[in-house]
Amino acid sequence: RLDGESRLTLENAAFAAGVASGPATYHASWLRFDNATGETQPLSATESTTTTIDAPRGLPTASGSFIGADLSVESAGHPAWRRPIRIYFRRSGEGWTLVGLERLPETLTTDPESSRSKAETGKERGDRNPLAHQ
Repeated sequence: RLDGESRLTLENAAFAAGVASGPATYHASWLRFDNATGETQPLSATESTTTTIDAPRGLPTASGSFIGADLSVESAGHPAWRRPIRIYFRRSGEGWTLVGLERLPETLTTDPESSRSKAETGKERGDRNPLAHQ
């Protein structure tokens, strides 16, 4: 959830279920997203040791705007959590609404077309990023 104060709140499903523990650092690389062309423009990166991450200043305010964030988790006991997911939000009069989530390839590329075509649907099972369960 991205609230009106530009704070992204996550839930780590593995921690919530009690099947994982230990320190974790949550990373978010923010971007503007053009829904018509699929083009992205990097904004900045933020991180937190809690499940609340501040978004960067200057997010779009116009209704219909889109942003995204590539999320990953640094946790010594769970190296697979480093593999990022990308979430998308759409701005409306009521604030930001989560409108998309995709698993990204292990190595990100700067070409959005290449990233999009290589991204998996996230339907496979196994050791996955706990943030993908949202």
